[in-house]
Amino acid sequence: MSFGNQGARVWRKTGEKEMPKCLKSSVKYPQSVMVWGAMSAAGVGPLCFIKGRVNAASYQEILEHFMLPSA
Repeated sequence: MSFGNQGARVWRKTGEKEMPKCLKSSVKYPQSVMVWGAMSAAGVGPLCFIKGRVNAASYQEILEHFMLPSA
């Protein structure tokens, strides 16, 4: 059951607290990856996998090494 922004709530009977059928695993901080790609009339370029954040320097490097050659 869900109640607005409070997240999921579970109703269970007394004694069912630790039963496997009443438990659900979850990932608190999932991994993520950003994928960039390019396509043009000349064809499709390679995919660029980025971990972390993109700043000005990394953006210029991505454009130079991955995007411009395919244009």
